[in-house]
Amino acid sequence: MKKIQLLFLLLLSISLVNCGIGDQKREIETLGKCKFEIKSIKEMKVAGTSVDKIIKKGNLDFGSIPNIAIAALQQNIPLDAILNLEVTNPTDSKASIDEFDYIILLENSELANGTVNQKISVDAKQAAIIPINIKGEVYKLVFGEDKALLKFLTGDNTTKANFTIKVKPTFTVAGQKVKYPGYISIDKQLSREILFK
Repeated sequence: MKKIQLLFLLLLSISLVNCGIGDQKREIETLGKCKFEIKSIKEMKVAGTSVDKIIKKGNLDFGSIPNIAIAALQQNIPLDAILNLEVTNPTDSKASIDEFDYIILLENSELANGTVNQKISVDAKQAAIIPINIKGEVYKLVFGEDKALLKFLTGDNTTKANFTIKVKPTFTVAGQKVKYPGYISIDKQLSREILFK
């Protein structure tokens, strides 16, 4: 009798694990059908100073802000911001991920990279906003050859730049973390007014 109970428990355990893997596989497939969009960029700071304080009439005045001037001299200008990413799930199934790595590019130059360590779920036919706290080092994007960030920040509100977010989701399958094969790439041309919404 005990052998039958043990066999039953073993079969039940296997079926539950397989069911969990099936659910996870479905959620991974659903994620691939989701639409990703950059909704806003908030609280952008360059060397600890808010961007709206350092932009005056379309010009960046680094000399009047000592911490930015010092950071520029050290060729290490930190950038902090919150990027709000909207995920829309058009399917009839829930999409979810346990965490994800990201790379953010501005005009094909890296602006920031990191990991978001939080479970994200988007129900069927729903959308969710995911705030990403980004940190980067932007000296080359301000003083480098193409000055991509400097051009974007000093233009008027119609000035546009190409942003790309590359997302690599991580899932937990049978207790093991498994990374999505490759990156999901989200390309968006944004105007400078996104910083001031």
